[in-house]
Amino acid sequence: MAKTPRDHLFDTISELGESDLKTFRDKLNTFRPKPGYNHIKWRQLEKAEAVEITRLLVSYYEEDYAVEVARKVLMAMDKKNLAHHLFQATGKGE
Repeated sequence: MAKTPRDHLFDTISELGESDLKTFRDKLNTFRPKPGYNHIKWRQLEKAEAVEITRLLVSYYEEDYAVEVARKVLMAMDKKNLAHHLFQATGKGE
């Protein structure tokens, strides 16, 4: 069975260590989505692990935009390799 964008999001977020996961949550909390999408509240992100963060991204932004959001957050964290790998894996390479 082929992996979905959600699967690739989870795989990418799972690669972050605990410190980077905290940074990812913090940057995602301050991320301003494009019009038509809501901001993920901190109380939902504060203690979220990779599975929950993936679920939140997809439920708030749908799969395609969730990949874009995760990429932008990873780039803001200077995790360019992970961001690039996520986009390649989802067929959204630069």
